[in-house]
Amino acid sequence: MAKETVSSLVDMVKEAISVEKYGNKLYLDTAKKTSNLLVKKTFLALADDEKKHIKALCAFYRTLSAGTACPVLDALYAKSHKKAWGRVFKKPVKQINCLRGRDKNKVLKVYDIAMGLEEEGYRFYAKALGKSKSKEEKALFAFLIKEENAHYELLRKSKQYLETPEEFYLKEEKPIVEG
Repeated sequence: MAKETVSSLVDMVKEAISVEKYGNKLYLDTAKKTSNLLVKKTFLALADDEKKHIKALCAFYRTLSAGTACPVLDALYAKSHKKAWGRVFKKPVKQINCLRGRDKNKVLKVYDIAMGLEEEGYRFYAKALGKSKSKEEKALFAFLIKEENAHYELLRKSKQYLETPEEFYLKEEKPIVEG
């Protein structure tokens, strides 16, 4: 791999670490400030994922900086990792309280910011994937792209539930039509 490519990739990984740290802080702060169970569970799950991404990216960064072989993704990322959706919606969503008034507007604005952050991460990792040379690099960035997409979907569904629970039930629970 050419020195310029390595430098570019190192810079991209450093930027990715910064973005993941920002997301982790935003998500933890949001979870701490809300009493709504769905919002709290959603943002704690996302913060936990971002922490794991930071750990994986830091290990990746160290190997790139040292010029050593890139670690295999499985060694960087816990095999026990579960998708955020399953961690947030273990119980039926009907047990989760709804937001009202000004609190609802504040929280929905944070959802928009978080969704924008996940979209930005997706685009950034897609660009990094395009610049990747090794199988391990490609695996890391492809994995992170999937994670960003899963986070976006969790945020979208959670926000939809908060905005219009009735529509959420119709789409997610797919009622049986009798008759």
